[in-house]
Amino acid sequence: LQISDFQEFFKKSFFEGIVKITGQSSAEAILYHIKFNENSGNFASVHSKIESMLGKSGTAIVEKSIINEMFSRLKEQPPAILNMSNDGFDFVKSVRLIRTIYDERVNHNLH
Repeated sequence: LQISDFQEFFKKSFFEGIVKITGQSSAEAILYHIKFNENSGNFASVHSKIESMLGKSGTAIVEKSIINEMFSRLKEQPPAILNMSNDGFDFVKSVRLIRTIYDERVNHNLH
C-alpha cells in the first residue's frame, strides 16, 4: 500500500514539476516517452530516460523542478546536502531522500 502511495505522490509531483517548466502538453509527452508508469519504481532509469530526451542541462532544470515540487508537497525545504543550486545535484539521491521522509510521515501517521 505504501509503495503505491509513494508512486502516486511521485507521479503527481513529477508531472507538476515538468508542467512548471514545459507546460501541460510537453509534460504529457515526456511522461509518455519515458514510459513513466513502467519505470517509475526505478529512479535511475527515469533519470537516464529524461536525459536521453532533454540532454544534460535540460534534464537538470526539469529534475530540480520535480524535486522542488516533491518537497513543497511535503511542506519542506530541500536540504543543502542535495546541492540543488549546483552541478553536484543528484536526482536519484534526492528522490530516495524524499522517499525516506515520505515513508517516515506515513509510518508516523499510522501509529
